[in-house]
Amino acid sequence: KFSSFGLPLRFDHLFWIGDLNYRLDCEYREVLDRIRVADYSGLMKYDQLKQQQKCGNVFYDFKEADINFPPSYRYKRGSRDDYVYIKYKTTGNVHNVPSYCDRILLHSLPQLKQTQTGYFCNLQYKASDHAPVIATYQVSTRTQYVSSKNTDTENDHSDDSLKIRFPIIQAKIKTNSPDRFCVKFFSYLLEGTPTSKPAPRVLAEYDDELSSFPVQYGLSKCDVSYWGAADIPELEPILPNRDYISNDYIFIQVVSHGSEECYGQGILTMQDKVKTDTVQPFSVVLRLHDEVCGELRGKVCLSRNPVHESRPPLFTDQLINPDWTSNMQASTRSLASPGARSSASGSSSSSRSHNWSNEYSTDDHVLRSFTQGYNQT
Repeated sequence: KFSSFGLPLRFDHLFWIGDLNYRLDCEYREVLDRIRVADYSGLMKYDQLKQQQKCGNVFYDFKEADINFPPSYRYKRGSRDDYVYIKYKTTGNVHNVPSYCDRILLHSLPQLKQTQTGYFCNLQYKASDHAPVIATYQVSTRTQYVSSKNTDTENDHSDDSLKIRFPIIQAKIKTNSPDRFCVKFFSYLLEGTPTSKPAPRVLAEYDDELSSFPVQYGLSKCDVSYWGAADIPELEPILPNRDYISNDYIFIQVVSHGSEECYGQGILTMQDKVKTDTVQPFSVVLRLHDEVCGELRGKVCLSRNPVHESRPPLFTDQLINPDWTSNMQASTRSLASPGARSSASGSSSSSRSHNWSNEYSTDDHVLRSFTQGYNQT
């Protein structure tokens, strides 16, 4: 169901570990001077990974603890006292400024707790020109919702009429495509994948009611696609229970109408959206291939359908009048009796009556079975 989403949105926690090969944009001598006085935080302002993350170009919403160890690359093999500045290759010499190439990053879904309890470099291992980097964590996971056995109405949060409604949604997308966009909703809360109508309007800027959030990541010049309540389907939770809904998320994709090409995806946490039935604003950063590509804003609420008077079904077993059934049984018995016919008709009449009686049994089970089948049709 979520295979079309990027890896960070498909897991509660995603650890990204490896030689990411980001370097320090700094002079070799300055790097050595800062290492000598253990000014590692001062080196971070030159770190390429931090710079790209700040621009929203890579590893959006990935977290990394503060680095309080020297750069892990490039050491002289067999030693951890000296860095090797020049790397000799047949294609030409390469100058390697000591850098934090080896990194451990963590992405967690919103409102899941995670604490990085350790982040250090193992300088005892000397077989490689990289020093191993190690991180330790404490993370939480989502607990499976279990319905309360308490049937007291004060503690019962289930309501068959609960629906998730979006009165308005607006989105900015970094694209030059002239296509009209649709919004698709994915969630373990839902059956299927509800999809909005194509955006009926394109605005130059957000409506005043949704302009309170700051615009980031160079989106100020993008057009705004607009969906009203009539364009967005109501979302019906599989289990209409506030506790159940608050424990999950709604994953959102903005796709091209017709081609279904994805232009951005994000996540909306429901935990703070279900406490009351009041309309609440929200803002979701849209990403694609782990790069920020847009933003989606809107309003969401949990609401109930109006209660209508129940009407009796058109066809039920009660349509069979017991008195009418008894009369039919009595008539059938009299037709099946040989004395009910004149002697002129003889055995032929008796035979016909007997056959008719066998075909239409006096057992009203046949009548009820036929009537039930008719009712179902």
